[in-house]
Amino acid sequence: MQGSLFVPDTPRDVYEQTEENEMGNQIVERTEAVNALLSTVKEHCMCAKFKDDGARFLVIYPCGMFPDGVQASYGNGKALALSRMLDAMEQHWNANGTT
Repeated sequence: MQGSLFVPDTPRDVYEQTEENEMGNQIVERTEAVNALLSTVKEHCMCAKFKDDGARFLVIYPCGMFPDGVQASYGNGKALALSRMLDAMEQHWNANGTT
């Protein structure tokens, strides 16, 4: 009797499908986290203009603020870069004597 060499739903196939689903879920979660941080940066009162040049993020502050803005490379990840930018923006906001 000739049959297929592939037997669907073997334990290995189920494991591989589960692993792919978990990886897919992690990607979705990370993307959502980056989008939430990106939205927070863009909505921050210190963000007059936001730029993404493909290698780094740049925020230009409103006129009269010092320094003029903040930038962060996302070579180590966009979420990390955005988190660092938010920290710097808050420090600059407080240093400008605004509450």
